[in-house]
Amino acid sequence: MATKRNGVRPKQRFFSILLEGHTGTLLPGGEAVLFSPDQRYYIAYEQPDGQDGETLKLFKHDGSLIWKGYNGFLSPDGKSVIVDSEDMRAMRWDGQNRPQATVHLKGNRTVTVTLMRDANGKLEWLPHINAE
Repeated sequence: MATKRNGVRPKQRFFSILLEGHTGTLLPGGEAVLFSPDQRYYIAYEQPDGQDGETLKLFKHDGSLIWKGYNGFLSPDGKSVIVDSEDMRAMRWDGQNRPQATVHLKGNRTVTVTLMRDANGKLEWLPHINAE
């Protein structure tokens, strides 16, 4: 448990660390980790204390952070959850080594989304999911 400072408990994160087998280097982990088939990348799930929903982090095999984002879809202003982690399931890697998930929407519809670069080079889940 974190020590209180000035009567306030600092925010906590719940995660693990990874041990790289060849070098002994400690790498950032998460509550759960999913490695790409070729082991070049991994996704770590993190649950910051006080945050509704999980944060996903995409790392290179050496532990360098490539991308960080909410495990779901937020409104354009970032204030409302459109799809939460409960409805973003079956995380996996596609044939091009990109994270992919199945999003469960209203009306028993599903959409496959892939973490890829948009027209400006920014990594994000595509296609976009909009509020219905």
